[in-house]
Formats: sequence, structure tokens, C-alpha cells
Amino acid sequence: MCSSDLYLIYLGYKTFTQNKVQLNENGVGITAWQAFRHGFLTNSLNPKTTLFVVSLFAQLITTAGNSTLKLVSYGAFISISHFIWFALIALFCAHPTIRNKILDHEIVINRVIGVLLFILGCGLLFAKF
Repeated sequence: MCSSDLYLIYLGYKTFTQNKVQLNENGVGITAWQAFRHGFLTNSLNPKTTLFVVSLFAQLITTAGNSTLKLVSYGAFISISHFIWFALIALFCAHPTIRNKILDHEIVINRVIGVLLFILGCGLLFAKF
């Protein structure tokens, strides 16, 4: 039994049973700083992101040429492209019309994602037997 399988099952359960986001009188659930901190920590501590970047570097960096220059330029490219991607996602999802449509269907979205995560976790768990 692998802990990642059980973690997927746990995430599925927690997502399925998650309550609707409670917004304050301004229509905001958390402050901008809390949202930034949560998003930054979630992405920077995500092992998939680290593995993706390491695998990308392993494919691109060769011993020929200036390795330090390559490391800095590839690192800058990945950092800037990640920043642009997540900034666009934040701007897109922060638009009131889009945000409200997502929040209107939040329970259904969470239930579907929860079931999918649960099924994936169970599938991985039982695939070993």
C-alpha cells in the first residue's frame, strides 16, 4: 500500500465533502495577501512542479557550452513563464463574472473532482494487487 494512493483517496474525500466558500460583504473570501501566499506556497511546495522543472532541465542542459549561462537562462525562462501563466489564471478567475459562475457551480465541481480523485486513488491502490 502506497501513501500517495491513500493521499489521493483522502484528497478525493476532502474535496467531495468541502463546504461552499463563504464570502464576506465585499464578495471576497480571503484577502489578496492570503490568496497570494496560499497560491505561492501551494505551487512552490508542489513536488510535481519540482519534478517537471528538473526533468525539463535534464532534457535541455548539455555539457557543451557555458552550463552556468544555460542554467541561468533556462531558470529565468521557466520562472518568467510560470509567473505569466499563473498571473493570467489569477486575472482570468478573478473577473467577477467568471468567479461568480465558478462559485455558483462550486459544489458540483468539487463533487466531480472529489469522485475522480477518489476513483484514481482506488485504481492506483488496487492496481498493485
